[in-house]
Amino acid sequence: MKTCNNKCIFCFIKQLPEGLRSSLYVKDDDYFESYTHGNFITLTNLRKKDIDNITRFRIEPLHVSLHSFDINIRNILFGTENNYEAVKNLRTLDKNLVRTNIQIVLCPGINDGKDLKNTLDILINEFNKVLSIGIVPAGLTRYNKSPVIKSYDASSSRDVISFVEDYKNENKCNKNSQKIFLSDEFYLVGKNIFPEYKSYGKFLQMQNGIGKTVNFLHDICGYIKKNITPGKLNKLLDKNILIITSEYGKDIFKTVLKLILAEVVKIIDGSNISGGYNEYHYYDIDNNDNNCSCCSKEEDKSINNKINENKPDKIAMDKKKILGRIKKNLDIMPVKNRFFGGNIKVTGLLSGNDIISKLDSMLLDSYEKILIPDCIFN
Repeated sequence: MKTCNNKCIFCFIKQLPEGLRSSLYVKDDDYFESYTHGNFITLTNLRKKDIDNITRFRIEPLHVSLHSFDINIRNILFGTENNYEAVKNLRTLDKNLVRTNIQIVLCPGINDGKDLKNTLDILINEFNKVLSIGIVPAGLTRYNKSPVIKSYDASSSRDVISFVEDYKNENKCNKNSQKIFLSDEFYLVGKNIFPEYKSYGKFLQMQNGIGKTVNFLHDICGYIKKNITPGKLNKLLDKNILIITSEYGKDIFKTVLKLILAEVVKIIDGSNISGGYNEYHYYDIDNNDNNCSCCSKEEDKSINNKINENKPDKIAMDKKKILGRIKKNLDIMPVKNRFFGGNIKVTGLLSGNDIISKLDSMLLDSYEKILIPDCIFN
């Protein structure tokens, strides 16, 4: 396996704590691993023989960490002065019709702004086989030692979103501009509405945290329409479920809860709320005065009987209590990532220790199910 000889200022492996399994400290930079597993590589260690093999055997698509075309900025980001051969390698691969997915790790004040525009201009105008361009913020753990790199906050995240939206609109005549995508993290930090599902195309960088939220909410919408019906509503009221997620996941699951409640409202009183996930971004469930403690056991039984009769007009007056029951039975438990710390708030990087520590502080006997995201296992 080819390994990485760069010293990137945002390298996640350099920001790991000590004492983990040895395989986590391997800085792979191998083109075959990129092809088979979607790992992003820098192309800085490719020889002519490697390029010949990639071209001859069509080892594609490759996933390439580019970050910038400016040699001075690249020297800062890669931490070396012999990295520009990678740009030449990328051009050679493109001329030989090798498809690539490009990653730009964005660092505030370094490769954003004018440099990002320059990078995008070159990619959409001078390259023909780029399938997607993913822009992601640098992940910084509490072990990060670089004084140069910073995190994006809500305001700067919104600035990046506006920049990319404007850039795509200004260059919409160039179809390659529509291959530019932002990481979900920008939208979550900036508290912006996500792009529409269809705008992500084939979701080519979902493993890079791009479009994962929208794809999940799209699937949830389909599940809700199929499974939350008058005949099945009672089952939803009877289950106590604890959903474990991350700090970012909390906002996503709040949207899921809004989707569920909106569909229940639709069942109860025939409202015209549609099923798209973005319609519920500002659908305020917290302003429904439905404190579940107001429902006695007898009232719960009465609600169940009315739902079982499958006559929405009979249960309209109990709508707030029904919504309250659902909110009570679906608990969302965000877990703070203390293992990595820093700005690491995505679900896929939660550790077992942080989850167990959070669960130890809770009374779990009342839950019929405890749901743990499968993306944390590797």
